[in-house]
Amino acid sequence: DAVKTQGQDRGLMVMRVATNGPAAAAGVLSGDILVAIDATPASRPRELAGHLGPDSIGKAVELQIVRSGALRKLTATISPRPAG
Repeated sequence: DAVKTQGQDRGLMVMRVATNGPAAAAGVLSGDILVAIDATPASRPRELAGHLGPDSIGKAVELQIVRSGALRKLTATISPRPAG
């Protein structure tokens, strides 16, 4: 569900980060709140699909997250989902 923090009224809490995955490489941590990808607000997981699909592999995206009350910007490179 959406959360309100750091002036943001929407966001998705990161529950888990895959070891050696693109989010981990970008510095995303469990408990971070993702508020936007490439300036597109993140309020529902379904809305992220356009940024994470096969056409986006290899593309660098800007992630806006809130961690410990502070808004941060990270860059992640989209990679293929692992099999299984």
